[in-house]
Amino acid sequence: MNKEKIAISLDKPLLDMIDFMTDGTNLRSRSQAIEKLLKKGIELEYVRAAVILIRDKEQKTLLEEINEKPLILLHLELLQKAGIKKAYLISKETDETEKILEIAKESKVKLEFIDEKETIGNAQALLKIKPLIKTHFVVMLGDTYNNFDLKKMVLSHLKKDKLATIGLMSHNQPDLYSSVELEGDRIVEFRNKKESKSYIIDAGIYIFKPLIFKYFDFTTRSFERDVLPILCEKDEMNGYFTYGEYKHLGEEPAPEADSFK
Repeated sequence: MNKEKIAISLDKPLLDMIDFMTDGTNLRSRSQAIEKLLKKGIELEYVRAAVILIRDKEQKTLLEEINEKPLILLHLELLQKAGIKKAYLISKETDETEKILEIAKESKVKLEFIDEKETIGNAQALLKIKPLIKTHFVVMLGDTYNNFDLKKMVLSHLKKDKLATIGLMSHNQPDLYSSVELEGDRIVEFRNKKESKSYIIDAGIYIFKPLIFKYFDFTTRSFERDVLPILCEKDEMNGYFTYGEYKHLGEEPAPEADSFK
């Protein structure tokens, strides 16, 4: 593997720690020690897992085809292109569940099903994966199709260092969805399916830090209604325009949003 030489400046105490790690056997040089620490730090920061949320009565939408592929495979392809290798599908078990999981085996992203048992809101569904999540993670609404460069959204999220980044797009009927007001890329107001003069809507895809769970408890039902407005007030939420294809396949489909290609 080709490597490039760079010059960096480090504080003396940090350099002493690196020298201490350099034992001449496993780590033979400062460069190797720095490279190991850098890789470990990036791994801890990077987005490594995703969650797909869908209500039991909407699971059939994951089997619907777009461009001759089932929606569940398109979700997993989007994640794979962003370097994500593990996804959790959270819902109640239905007659469609086994077929969805069988189709998902065609993907390189490993999909694990978590049975919600009873539907008490998407916030409670998310809490089921709290013990499994150690780094930033993606959340997707399963009945919404998005096709865009998710990796760029991930990099933007890491750079901005907020608790949440929300995928955004424009729509001609914003009151059918959660709409936002922006200042730059900061979300300064989040409205959950309320009348709005803003034509910028939540596209159904999010990236969160694990610290978001401190805003959840057993009474929290909807993260859009109960959590995101709080993050907005605390200036912990950025928006990211997906500029891609979008389609809502769920119950009572709304008119399609404007697509950017």
